[in-house]
Amino acid sequence: MKLSKTQQEVLDLLKEPGNYLHFMGYMGRFYPNAYYFCNNNIGKRIRFDTVRVLLKKGLVIRNELDRFGGHTIWFKRLSE
Repeated sequence: MKLSKTQQEVLDLLKEPGNYLHFMGYMGRFYPNAYYFCNNNIGKRIRFDTVRVLLKKGLVIRNELDRFGGHTIWFKRLSE
């Protein structure tokens, strides 16, 4: 399966034990955009579209946290 360089970097990041992405919905005034950040590297932002492609390909799973849109993204292990 062919992935872009950015998508492969995100997937490799998620393959590390204990890593997951947390959704951050940003409701800015001028340029509102949502993004993800890794629990081990909060400074690195990951674009929403990059994660959406990985979800469509079935490489990661989404875990709902609350009814307000909060969720996390985990690497899909073989046992799941």
